Amino acid sequence: MRTRFTLILAASLTLVLSGCQTVQDQRMPLSPSFAANAEVISIKKPVMQFKDKHFEQLAADFDIHSMNISRGRTERSKQFFSSSGSKGITLQTSDRFSRFIWDQLLGLQAANKIQYELAAEREYRFQVSTRNPLTDANQIPIEAQCQIFYFDRVQRIEREVVDKKGKTSTSTETQNERVQSFLRCELVQGAKSWILTLDMEGNQPPLVHLGRPISEDADDFYQIDTERGNQYLVNGQWRESPFQFKTISGLHIFKKETQVGAMSFEGQMPKVWLNRSNNAETRKVLFTASYALMMYDWLDKDWRDQ
Repeated sequence: MRTRFTLILAASLTLVLSGCQTVQDQRMPLSPSFAANAEVISIKKPVMQFKDKHFEQLAADFDIHSMNISRGRTERSKQFFSSSGSKGITLQTSDRFSRFIWDQLLGLQAANKIQYELAAEREYRFQVSTRNPLTDANQIPIEAQCQIFYFDRVQRIEREVVDKKGKTSTSTETQNERVQSFLRCELVQGAKSWILTLDMEGNQPPLVHLGRPISEDADDFYQIDTERGNQYLVNGQWRESPFQFKTISGLHIFKKETQVGAMSFEGQMPKVWLNRSNNAETRKVLFTASYALMMYDWLDKDWRDQ
């Protein structure tokens, strides 16, 4: 759904923003002061996603490697089945046209409805190393160990339609309602660790946290805010979108009210911004957390559409 909407929207914006000129890229908006003092790292969105190695890459001086993604597990509960229409009625060949008339006039098209609740979970892990000892004297990689959980309400309707010639065809419609999305990651570097969580219920804004476990020091925690705005690159200039979005386009990361990072899910190449004043450890932790959230977005494509 998100891919189709993005393509349609991009086509519309090509006309609205640029008078039939091409939209070259997309990103979330940033404050001018932060953007001027931040390094930007472009992330390659994996075209193929059926092997672990497809999610590994080099980005700036970071090396994302040792990727391991589980197959995922799902469990259905509270299943409900119902049938309606004339599917259970047996008619002779000569009665097919009569059946068509009854179906159209009385709305008796045969339909099977299946409703259930679906719980799913999946794990992934990877490591981030730096390739430049000048920017990171500590060459110990950070390992991210993440778990995805989501809970959906699903309704699938199979309709049987009979045309005037008595031929039967079946169409299937599936509706998913996301009830809850949850991500938990532990970022481990030697004896140190950080916890990254994202919790989203229904249409409520997600709660995103990053910090050291069992600590009361404000320096060990980050405030993460969501962004729903979008900018589009047209003729080398970034322009604000004239449309309002409900989908989250990115995240802003703060420490003690100072923006230290940001990440944009959108665009041909998603992006991570890191404040140049960050020390080597903070820079590496923020990039690892950002890539963990990128992975989450690629593996659960529905969480931002709640």
